[in-house]
Amino acid sequence: MKKLTPIVYVLLLFILIGGSGSSCKKEVPREQVTFDFLVPITVTPLKDTISVGEELTFSTLFSDSVYDMKSAKRYYLPDFNWRPMIFIKKLVAPEKYLSGQLYAGSKFEYINEVGGFTRANDIAANMNYVYENNQYKLTVKIKAKEKGVFSIDFANDFYPNSVKLPQEFAPSLPSVTKEPAIGDMRNQINNGQTNYHILKQNCLVETPGMASIDIWLNKNSMYTFVVK
Repeated sequence: MKKLTPIVYVLLLFILIGGSGSSCKKEVPREQVTFDFLVPITVTPLKDTISVGEELTFSTLFSDSVYDMKSAKRYYLPDFNWRPMIFIKKLVAPEKYLSGQLYAGSKFEYINEVGGFTRANDIAANMNYVYENNQYKLTVKIKAKEKGVFSIDFANDFYPNSVKLPQEFAPSLPSVTKEPAIGDMRNQINNGQTNYHILKQNCLVETPGMASIDIWLNKNSMYTFVVK
């Protein structure tokens, strides 16, 4: 068997060092950075009680430089698919959580004016904003078809932390890879005037240890009213 020459030993040494270095290379940690965008919603008329056959109007108008509640800064999101939607529940059991109340989307008629409803069933109604002149717009109406106590939850058709945002919203560093994403959408109705007292009277919404984001959403993103 032939002996290895010195040059072969040197080559083997370089191969071993290179392999060892690559196997010990550390992966850069990832960090998700979330943004809670505020969308103003107006519901009119603003009152506790409406009649069967009466309409409620939902509208919004906001800039494509959208306000983030976490950083108190605005971020440019042109022609973004916000996938807005509403859930309508009929409150029939004050001792039960909202999940135990009845879906009631079929108890209303849906009317489009600017943008509008794209799909509606008993569980939910999806909507589209109109995007023009650097603004998002929506004006729609619902018309009550029967009596009862109802609550409308304004939401978006995606889960928190699931929608990625442009990398420039949170630039990465050599030591960490930043992953910007939408956290919790903050759809705020009438600056917080949502008839929350009616929701509390007809549904179990306040429990010990409830997360602050859930409290905020119950008070700001849900509109409750009586149909007589």
